[in-house]
Amino acid sequence: MTPNAHSNAGGQAIPDAMNGNASLFTRSDEIGEAWEIMDPTIQGLALPDAPLPAGYPIGSKGPVEADRFLAKYGRDWLDRNWQH
Repeated sequence: MTPNAHSNAGGQAIPDAMNGNASLFTRSDEIGEAWEIMDPTIQGLALPDAPLPAGYPIGSKGPVEADRFLAKYGRDWLDRNWQH
């Protein structure tokens, strides 16, 4: 790799940001909201008796526990026919 290989790593993002286009960037309030959700999750998973997240095969539609959770509240996925 040459010394200048990363010179365009920002691509169009840096000029866009300099011209006021922030559409490719996360706003600070969005970051704050994300941490409001994730902090309790991270803290809960750190507890000694915390259950591990359900595993599922790569390429699958996710863990069956997710289906059970939705069914418990009378809900279902909007589209079960998605493709990878």
